[in-house]
Amino acid sequence: MELGHVLEPTGRQETADVLLLQETKLSDVDAPVMPFGMLGYELVHHGEGRWNGVGILSRVGASDVVANFGDGPVRDSTSGAVAAVEDDFDPFREARMVSAVCGGVRVVCVYVPNGQAVDSDKYQYKLNWLNALRDWLREEIKQHPRLALLGDYNIAPEDRDVYDPQAWQGNVLVSEPERDAFRALEQLGLRDAFRDLPIPSMVKPAIGGLGVGVVARQFPQVLGVGSGGVLCAVAERVFDIEQVAVPAYRRLYEAMS
Repeated sequence: MELGHVLEPTGRQETADVLLLQETKLSDVDAPVMPFGMLGYELVHHGEGRWNGVGILSRVGASDVVANFGDGPVRDSTSGAVAAVEDDFDPFREARMVSAVCGGVRVVCVYVPNGQAVDSDKYQYKLNWLNALRDWLREEIKQHPRLALLGDYNIAPEDRDVYDPQAWQGNVLVSEPERDAFRALEQLGLRDAFRDLPIPSMVKPAIGGLGVGVVARQFPQVLGVGSGGVLCAVAERVFDIEQVAVPAYRRLYEAMS
């Protein structure tokens, strides 16, 4: 994780109360709890070492933490660890999901597996992982109807999310089984809040960490904007959408103009 990429935005007046991190590539022992604490953020981190890693930064509290769907520890991929081989691929032993209740909202941060290629074992692993996410969310929403799911989905839900749909056709990230898995999340009673925002058409929400967005209908005002793996969450009654959402996207639009 490039700490400067995260620390620099937190000094802005319109900084969100909750930020989500993906691909931190840190163990929990190495997570920068103190630097964020000095800025008023509580860091909830779930990592394994050299690969993956997810985290939640909150200024409105963080309780009832769940990592890895509550299924126990992940592998140790720190330098020198036994069998710390990237090809030893099992997403259920990787640090890809962490959740906490922040300001009365169940916030879920995910780093969905890439899938590599549609004819690979990693692709089937990705679909299995997404099925596990769906099953966990189905039960979690019953307990926490105010829920926000954010992160790096590694899925382009629609062709308009891809720069060149024809060139991507049939590839990983845009395949129908992946899109079906995304739609299955929406069918839980969640919605893609990114579609509700007045975003310039040049901004592609799904690829490269810019995406955000499946949230419970009872909790619709959630925004994600990514840079260096950072997603900002803005939610009604918890986060100020006028102070964060509008300036964040204005900066993004100006940078691309």
